[in-house]
Amino acid sequence: SYCANPKSDRINKISLWIVTVLVLGLIAFPYVVPTGTAASSSRQTSQPRQPVPTKQVVLKVDGMTCNGCVLTVNKSLKKLPGVLNASITLKPPRATVEYDPTKVTPEQMIRATTDAGYPASVLETEGETP
Repeated sequence: SYCANPKSDRINKISLWIVTVLVLGLIAFPYVVPTGTAASSSRQTSQPRQPVPTKQVVLKVDGMTCNGCVLTVNKSLKKLPGVLNASITLKPPRATVEYDPTKVTPEQMIRATTDAGYPASVLETEGETP
C-alpha cells in the first residue's frame, strides 16, 4: 500500500518542510522587504509641514428654507480653494467658515453663495488660528 511505503513517508516529510518554509517566508515578507510607503513616510517626517494660519468668518445667509438649501450653500462654499471647513445652519441662517486667508476672501464666499441663489453678508470675522 502507498501509506506503508517508506519512500512516500519521506516525500511527505520533505513536502511538509517545503510548505512550512514557504509559509514562514510569506509571513516574514512584509517585515524583511522595505516597501515604498515606508520610505515615503520617512521622507514626509523629515520635512515638517508648517501649519496654515486660518481665519473664521460667520456669514448671514438669506433665502434658506430647507436642508436642500443648506446643502447647496455648503457645496458652493466647499468648492472654493482655501475653504477648509464650512458649517451651515438653517435656524439661524448662518454659515461658519474656516478658511485660508491667502487663498480665499469672505467676499469670494459671498459671491459663491449669491451665485448659488443665497445672498450672504459678513456677521463676524475671527482672527488667525495657527
